[in-house]
Amino acid sequence: MKLDLTNKLRMHDMFHVSWLRPYIEGKSPRSTLLPIVLAGEHEFVVEKHDFIKVSSKKTQLECLVRWQGYTDEHDTWEIMDSLHNCPEVVAKYKKEHKL
Repeated sequence: MKLDLTNKLRMHDMFHVSWLRPYIEGKSPRSTLLPIVLAGEHEFVVEKHDFIKVSSKKTQLECLVRWQGYTDEHDTWEIMDSLHNCPEVVAKYKKEHKL
């Protein structure tokens, strides 16, 4: 879909339709994820005790994660082994799937 954007914006005017959402008057736009501080480090906390989806990409497992304090529109795909603040969730998944 091609958007009619002002020339002042430095961005491409073509987007796949799956990236677009309808505008609803009075609703705030999608907000940026903000981390919390855990042990002096900025971290995002996994909300659920299980992953929403898991996908095998090349040699790494990726999982769809719901973050604490955010809705499903903020879910992100993360490499499973990079999720250091939820080792129990990663271990549970690997044990259940014999990895």
